[in-house]
Amino acid sequence: MDTLKIGCIHIVIKKLKDYNNMTDLEVIQFLFPRILVAIACGALIGLEREFKQKVAGMRTHMIVCVGSAIFASISFVLIESYEHFDPTRIIASIVSGVGFLGAGVIFKNEDKVFGITSAAFIWMTASLGALIGCGYIITGAAFTIGLIVFLIIVRKIEDIIEPKIAEIRKRKKDADKDNAE
Repeated sequence: MDTLKIGCIHIVIKKLKDYNNMTDLEVIQFLFPRILVAIACGALIGLEREFKQKVAGMRTHMIVCVGSAIFASISFVLIESYEHFDPTRIIASIVSGVGFLGAGVIFKNEDKVFGITSAAFIWMTASLGALIGCGYIITGAAFTIGLIVFLIIVRKIEDIIEPKIAEIRKRKKDADKDNAE
């Protein structure tokens, strides 16, 4: 392990000493605010996907966000319980697991690929859940709101650009057809 990683882990351990030997009720109290915010953030992102009628909607994004938040939170609860515990492994496992989940929503039909944006949303939702689970509740909520605002802006830009792109594609297709004759 490099010095920076060891230093960061020791800082986290010092901050989280009181998480050691938590009772079930204390774990619930620790997790509850994180889970509530993760539900809200996952729901907001999922609603955006529902409005676009995409495969992965509100329930999927809520579950991904909450699951990631719980896994990330567990890493903090367990950090003192095991001598050689590395909390970054749980975060890395979230990334790997969500990668498989995202791959499941990507489909290829002839020369077109569908679902890449949905997979990216699932990945982003998991990262927000992990951020919230690590205790950055306000930051996770702010990033979620920022993401939604960003998507609204991008959608407006797409509404302006897409008709022009469709016209260019039609002209190109017509030109290719004329050249073939």
